[in-house]
Order: sequence, then structure tokens, then C-alpha cells
Amino acid sequence: MPSLLPPDTITLDYRPDLDVLVIRWLRDVPEAADVQALYAAVLSAARAHAPASRWLLDVRRRPYPDPEVARWFAQEWLPAASAQLAPRRLHLAYLLSPLRYEAIFDNPALELANARIMALDQPYLVQTFLDEGAALEWLGQAAAD
Repeated sequence: MPSLLPPDTITLDYRPDLDVLVIRWLRDVPEAADVQALYAAVLSAARAHAPASRWLLDVRRRPYPDPEVARWFAQEWLPAASAQLAPRRLHLAYLLSPLRYEAIFDNPALELANARIMALDQPYLVQTFLDEGAALEWLGQAAAD
């Protein structure tokens, strides 16, 4: 898939055999505007594939979440992305490092965003994983939904 993304920042690969969009962050991106632009590119790539509504999002190389980016992601981007992919339900399998997991779930500044992102009553489903195989298995089960 051709991309205008800097190759050292993020990769986007659609796996037609799994019907999964694989997004891998290759390094941290400190500026919120850059993160937002990259997520716009992710959504564009998903819409180009039927749309692809099952995503493996590998953020193991982004160790420190930003509370403002998390708020934007929970309150703005996820609802907008879900609406654009409707009627298919967005399934996001987040692949985390143990350090990132701790940084996300042990940070009081992220509690509200986490609660919204992980809530089951949203038009999307998000699960976190430390193992890529388990994440892909969950996404495969989502295909039956």
C-alpha cells in the first residue's frame, strides 16, 4: 500500500488473509498534532480496504502515553472513526509492552480516557494484549460477530 507516512514512524499493512489492518508504531511521536495526522492516515487506510474494521495496533515502541492525546483519542477520534466504518464495528487489539501497559493503567491522569475507551457500550471494542498471537486470535473471533 503506497503511503506518505515517514517510514521510520509507522507502518500500515492490510492482511487480506486475516482481514486485519496491522498498524505498527516504530517510534514515539511526541507532538499531538503528528499523532493525530498519523491516526488520520490509519483511518484512510482502513477505509480503502472494504473498510477494514479489525485492527492490530502495535504501540510497544511508544512507551509513554500523553493524557491529552488519550482524551482526544477517546472523545473525538474513536467515535469519528467508528462512525466512518459503520455499519461494521471497529475492533482494536492494542499490542502493548509491559512498560506501556503499566504507563497506561497505573496513571491517574488517564483513568477517564481509559474508562471511555474500554467501555463495552461504545460503538467499538478495544482490548489490550501483551502477546500478538492472542491479539490476532481475538480479532479472528471478532470476524464472527
